[in-house]
This record gives sequence, structure tokens and C-alpha cells, in this order.
Amino acid sequence: MSETSYRVDRMLTALLQSGVLAQLNGIVLGEFTDCSAGRYSVPTENVLRERLSNLGVPVLGGLPVGHGRHNAPLILGTRALLSAATASLTLDGAPDP
Repeated sequence: MSETSYRVDRMLTALLQSGVLAQLNGIVLGEFTDCSAGRYSVPTENVLRERLSNLGVPVLGGLPVGHGRHNAPLILGTRALLSAATASLTLDGAPDP
């Protein structure tokens, strides 16, 4: 993903205000490649940390998914176990009932 940090902030703010992020049990973030700090010099990692840290759910970042060099598939609707204690994501391959 090649977005400036202020655009990532704007997208997350819209999701937060819509209430959809309050329904999550955890958040998995891929690699944020080519994301500049923009004209305000705020790193994207700082934006993600500030916007997502108050949700009260585990957040795991830097996974090889998305638009990065390594792009492991994540099947939508698959049950997963996100462990903040071990910083791991385990997919069981079965669709969520």
C-alpha cells in the first residue's frame, strides 16, 4: 500500500467514527510499504498505533500479507486465532459458521 500517513489516518478515522471497528475481536495488519510520513512528518506506524491502541483488542502488525514483497493469502471468512501473548495468527482453514 503506498499512501501517506495522513491518508491512512483519514481512513482509520472514518472507520472509527462509523463504529465498525468496535465490533472487532482483533486486528491483523500487513506490511505498509511505500507509506511516506507526508508533509506532516508523522510515520504511518505512529498513526496505526495511536488510532488502534484504544480499541481494547489485540493488534498484530507486519504480517506478510497485502501489498508487500511477500503476500501470503488470507481467506475471508476463515476462523482464526490471534494471540497477543505470542504475537501469532493461526488460521484453521475452516469457514466461520
